[in-house]
Amino acid sequence: MTEEWLTHDARVDEEHARLRETLRALRAVVLHCREPALLAEATDVVRARLKVHFHDEEVAAETDPEAAEILREDHRALLRMVDRLRMLTAASHAERKVAMAELFAALEKHEREVDVPVFRLLKPTAA
Repeated sequence: MTEEWLTHDARVDEEHARLRETLRALRAVVLHCREPALLAEATDVVRARLKVHFHDEEVAAETDPEAAEILREDHRALLRMVDRLRMLTAASHAERKVAMAELFAALEKHEREVDVPVFRLLKPTAA
């Protein structure tokens, strides 16, 4: 992981790496699988993985409840995008591809503009 994506909180950085791995697998399924049931299952796995990932809200709440609420709001928006992608499992490949690209863009923006800055800010005050 490049420096720009590191929060310098080992727990959070490790979790981000696991999440990226799961998302790469989702991308492969969305791009190459034509079976709606498998596509739905893949999005369910990603949704579950994101919920585990969102444990970082608790890490933030340890030192800054306001930061934790910012994370919660952004996380809810990301989950809605995953839910939308799941609803498109029977839709055209092009529609799924667009929804997946939007999800990936939103996740990158979330890490760049929310997760990384929040955890870098909190790191000096963390116990």
